Amino acid sequence: MPRPKSKPTAPDDWAHELQSLLIRKENRPPGEGWLSSLEFAQKLKMSRSQAFKILHQGLKEDLLEKFKGTQNNHGRSFHNVWYRKKQK
Repeated sequence: MPRPKSKPTAPDDWAHELQSLLIRKENRPPGEGWLSSLEFAQKLKMSRSQAFKILHQGLKEDLLEKFKGTQNNHGRSFHNVWYRKKQK
């Protein structure tokens, strides 16, 4: 027989409390000019797969820099990657 689920509002439910604390943390890239792969694709009006090919080529040729971080969306935290032209 399955166990009943605990209520998320229970005062001793430390797992939900920890999750709510971690969700608030966002790690976005510092500075300006950063675009996610989706934003890059939308800006150039192309598919994400085509955008990924261009981004990977730019990384390979050392023209772009990459930042791995997290972004909040709909109350949850997700990993995201941002790209921008290398600063000289």
